[in-house]
Amino acid sequence: MIRAAAAALLATVAAAVLAGCMAGPPRNEGQRLTRAEAREQLRRPNPSRIIATELAFARAAQEKGQWAAFREYSTGDAMMFVPEPVNAHEWLRRQAEPAEAVRWQPQRVWSSCDGSYAVTEGAAQYPGGQTGRFFTVWQRMRDGSYRWVLDRSSEGTDTQAPPEMIASQLPDCSASAPGRPGAAALAYPASGQSNDRSLAWSTTQGSDRNYVSQIFIYSEGEYRPVLDEAVWRRAQEH
Repeated sequence: MIRAAAAALLATVAAAVLAGCMAGPPRNEGQRLTRAEAREQLRRPNPSRIIATELAFARAAQEKGQWAAFREYSTGDAMMFVPEPVNAHEWLRRQAEPAEAVRWQPQRVWSSCDGSYAVTEGAAQYPGGQTGRFFTVWQRMRDGSYRWVLDRSSEGTDTQAPPEMIASQLPDCSASAPGRPGAAALAYPASGQSNDRSLAWSTTQGSDRNYVSQIFIYSEGEYRPVLDEAVWRRAQEH
């Protein structure tokens, strides 16, 4: 369950990451960014903003209702699996709010080099005592805010110990990523890649009819998996 101390720790980490990401020459109080500076900031990764958005999303689920929060923080074409893939907004319109909302905490974040997309992953606690894992794919909007386009979760026994800090990882931003082929993958937003192709995600359906998603970042000349939903399931079965 989310405790006040845990929430404070996450908020502190988010603030610390923000300070590192936004460090630069001092500006006079009240001085506005030029259009060129604003555009440049929108082309950079901003893990702290993504963490802050995920924390606000989780908080809204407790304060406004689980499905209300999912609607508020999603894009119009966002996708959920229930267990088949559905448009989130169309599905959520037909759902009654549960008496108790799921709780979750982000533990890792990956961002593309240009900040156009990012992924958060962490722990979830469901009403009744069940635990699990989740990951969320976030898309940056024109105003710099983030909204989720894909949400995946897995119920079971979460065997991963909570980290002391939220981990952040970027691709190799010194190289141009070629784009990851995904012929067998489901269409966007179940699968996709960032605008600069440094971050990619793929959802496929296996012979058992189950859907499995993976997250990749471009590093050392290849796309390296950083998250595999199948690993969640194997860990939760033992």
